[in-house]
Amino acid sequence: MGAPNEVVRIYKIDDAKMLEISKEKHAAFTEYNSDFQNYNIKYKSPYGSDWLADITAAEATEQDSSIRAELTGATTSVKTLMTSCGSAFQLFKPFVLDAFPNNLAKQKEFGFDDYEEAIRSQPKLILFMKKVSMAAVKYTPELLAANCTQARIDELASLHTQLDSANTSQEVEKDHRTVEAQDRILLLNKVWERTSDVANIGKLLYANDYARYQRFVLYGMDEEEKTEEPPAPPPAP
Repeated sequence: MGAPNEVVRIYKIDDAKMLEISKEKHAAFTEYNSDFQNYNIKYKSPYGSDWLADITAAEATEQDSSIRAELTGATTSVKTLMTSCGSAFQLFKPFVLDAFPNNLAKQKEFGFDDYEEAIRSQPKLILFMKKVSMAAVKYTPELLAANCTQARIDELASLHTQLDSANTSQEVEKDHRTVEAQDRILLLNKVWERTSDVANIGKLLYANDYARYQRFVLYGMDEEEKTEEPPAPPPAP
């Protein structure tokens, strides 16, 4: 079984315009509901009330811009912590050099060779900070003897924990937002399916009634809105 396809909008106008059109068509449908019911009993209640409920629910959902803004906030928090981790390591590094001068093996244990790559990647920086903090705990006596403070050593572990937690929260937020965005599109598509259905049937029902026909034209679907002429009635036998 293959992976499911991405859910996309089935209309090409913006969401606000689509919902405006849908409410307009719903009003026309409600006004002429008896004609629709006479044509097809599927248009009996609760077709109209269900359609309106979906419109109302779609209007109440978070818009894509709000979803992106909240995710951007989570990303900013992670980036701020990444900057703090980088600064903390750079301030800590001289004490390692003082504690272990010319000892490349010890310096490597503190991640000296890994920093440049790690600082550019959230997952790698998390592992890097854990490695540095574990080495700092292991060699606390030597670092304290080199005038490094306990607070600076403790800060490394604290920043690792904060970054790890923030990164996890960010990834969970991404998953939640992906689901919320998909559910919103599904609801919007459901609204548009009913709107299109009613518009198409309305134009069939009122093919010989210019004014009522126009009530079911989907204005706003083209860049330039224009009056749509009803089809010519069939010739008399």
